[in-house]
Amino acid sequence: MGLQVADSFLVSDGAVRGIGLHRARFVGSCAAAGVDAAPYWDQQVSRLPGFGRWFPRFELHDTGELAVQRRPAPTTGGRVRVA
Repeated sequence: MGLQVADSFLVSDGAVRGIGLHRARFVGSCAAAGVDAAPYWDQQVSRLPGFGRWFPRFELHDTGELAVQRRPAPTTGGRVRVA
């Protein structure tokens, strides 16, 4: 089962930065592949936990199947350095 479209984002205590942008990118990419993913996206986003840190991945497979992987967010370090 090959992956055609994927989008991941960080959920922190129910908040997501740029959720509308993630939705537009995923739904638009799925539409280009001939799949209406908007209802699925909206339903699954409403089911994401409102607490903790999560890193869900929304997927469209080459079979036309939509899926979401509800994954715990990776740990992050305390500091980031940009050179």
